[in-house]
Amino acid sequence: AYFVIKRSARAFGDDSLGIKRHLRALAVAFSLVQVKSVTLLVLYASGLIPVTIVVAGVLFGQFINFAAIVIIPLIDDARLERMGDIRPARTSHDLLLRFLCKPDRQRIFKAHLESEFSAELILFYQQVQRFRRLFSRRPPDQEKISECYAEIVETFLVPAAPLELNVPAFYLRNFNVRSKHGPRRPQASAVVPFGPTTVSEDVFSEVLDEVVQLMAGGAFLRFEQDPAYQQVWADFMAEQNLAREKHEELELLKLDNE
Repeated sequence: AYFVIKRSARAFGDDSLGIKRHLRALAVAFSLVQVKSVTLLVLYASGLIPVTIVVAGVLFGQFINFAAIVIIPLIDDARLERMGDIRPARTSHDLLLRFLCKPDRQRIFKAHLESEFSAELILFYQQVQRFRRLFSRRPPDQEKISECYAEIVETFLVPAAPLELNVPAFYLRNFNVRSKHGPRRPQASAVVPFGPTTVSEDVFSEVLDEVVQLMAGGAFLRFEQDPAYQQVWADFMAEQNLAREKHEELELLKLDNE
């Protein structure tokens, strides 16, 4: 249920409303409740537990589903409201992407990830950004693009890689890599040759989105609350609020001109 809903939720794009995150929570809660309910029924049918425990377990399962559908979204909305009404950055995912726009903040966040033994996430993000910048050159250096592509795959995306990412396997199954078994075809559309196959600027987009979601839903939330980074966070939020005010002023000027 988790993977079916996760893949279907890609229709929501950048997830500015947090729909994908809430669907994942609902899928996990629903799956756990079903497993628990079946277990209770089997134990009751075997005469190992009384009916009162079954009823209590079913009611608790309904509460878990209610929490996933109602309580978790309400908590998220309250947290976002405390952080400030920033548009369009309404989720941790969007805030993280804005936070990482500056190299000095990337270094600070990398130090936080290193303390949690997950620095490979930000390193993958940085490598993909470097890979994408290669496409902005005119004409693109196809040899460098192919080399950078292979370096990313071999460093992060193959089994037992030096900095292997902990992401679902279906994101990784179609990547091309130089190996004794020969190259495999990448899933993305063709624009740059790589041996007998080709890669595009967006070839890592799905994996990168998953990595950003992992950081935003875990390490970034803890980073916000870490006393060691409170000044960094306060400066960032002040910058975002100033940008929002300027945006609102421009919108008002447009209305006046109309």
